[in-house]
Amino acid sequence: MRVPSDGLAELRQAADVNGFRRLCWFDPITGLSAIVIGLIASFFLFGFWYPYWRVGDMDLMIVYKAWLLNDGLPQEHTHHPGYLTIVLLGLWFQLLHAVGALDAYSLQALPSAANIPAYEHAWTVAVRSARVESLLIALAFVTTFYLLLQRFLRDRQVAVIGTFALAFSGGLVMHARIVRTELLSAGLITTALLVLLIAAQSPRLRIRPLLLGWPRCLPCLPLKTRCKACSSFALCRSFCCLSGAATVIRTVFGAALGAPGRRWW
Repeated sequence: MRVPSDGLAELRQAADVNGFRRLCWFDPITGLSAIVIGLIASFFLFGFWYPYWRVGDMDLMIVYKAWLLNDGLPQEHTHHPGYLTIVLLGLWFQLLHAVGALDAYSLQALPSAANIPAYEHAWTVAVRSARVESLLIALAFVTTFYLLLQRFLRDRQVAVIGTFALAFSGGLVMHARIVRTELLSAGLITTALLVLLIAAQSPRLRIRPLLLGWPRCLPCLPLKTRCKACSSFALCRSFCCLSGAATVIRTVFGAALGAPGRRWW
């Protein structure tokens, strides 16, 4: 149902004085920058400097598996399985080693356990480097979430508030400072769902076929990272099936009366 032009103007005028505008009075880019800076500050104040053994599950496990990968050795434990997280961390270790920021980038480069100071220092640097990678993934997730939510809602203030709620939620704040598989898995699933919602909202978008097809592949990556992503994958797959059915119905039976004649593809 279309809203009359005068009614739409009244809605916009009311939106200018609603609670969201008063709560988010600053520029949205400034708000996003403040969220990013706050997340980084929280990471270095509470998390980065913790001892390497404080969060053994899964900091030590993922770092050890990344070392095995860089040595070309097979993965020892596959219950998560954490493949994508391990591959990214192995590449991160190689990059840090190439710039001289990490010596123990593989299992062979790890000092002997008999040399306790060097052994603990190698573990400390490796785990802290892995925590920095988790922070970068969290920042990429938060920024992508803001951009997609702003595109979907077409309201920057509401997008900033939603991004703030995500960035400083207990789950993301915790996973931004430890090394686990849930962060990457949740980020990919959420991104795929938002892209799919944007495609469903924009039937005349030229890249809509790409937006409808990409989320069908993206949820497969979390399954390589976290087996518990199956429930989220099933939800996103249901949306993909519905979008596919809507595409077929629209193609066969045409658009609604009064819609522009130009086809969406």
